[in-house]
Amino acid sequence: LVVDGRPAYQYTGDTTAMDAKGHGLVGAWYWFDVLGSPTTTMASTATTTLAPTLASDSRWLQHRGLNCYEGHGAEIIADANPMAHTLTLDECKHECLKSKPCQAIVMFADQFPGYCFMRAHLNMSACSKFQEYDVFELLAADAPDTTT
Repeated sequence: LVVDGRPAYQYTGDTTAMDAKGHGLVGAWYWFDVLGSPTTTMASTATTTLAPTLASDSRWLQHRGLNCYEGHGAEIIADANPMAHTLTLDECKHECLKSKPCQAIVMFADQFPGYCFMRAHLNMSACSKFQEYDVFELLAADAPDTTT
């Protein structure tokens, strides 16, 4: 497995999710921090959520390291939890634009194509920190769709 051009691993000597016995092994293997940089100390159990950023088409606000789902800041949309097949990020956004109640999509961070989860009744302050996911919030649902 390679993350941002750096090898990542699961060390066979680790027996629990919190073990890091391979950290620093032969000077080659290190924990990654949230931004993917090698660290010289073991990562803490706390997660960091980065500030939201506008996605490239400016109708979407990306919230890295968050997951919104039933009881945690959003309601699921039937038949879109996840969609029936994997989609690229743009395809997932397009499906959301076609669904009237959709206010956001959730996808595994940096895994495209991947599973697309559509969400309604969004409350970002109630979403859960979960670094494996990203939420893309639709800012202007009535804006014309300029994608092709």
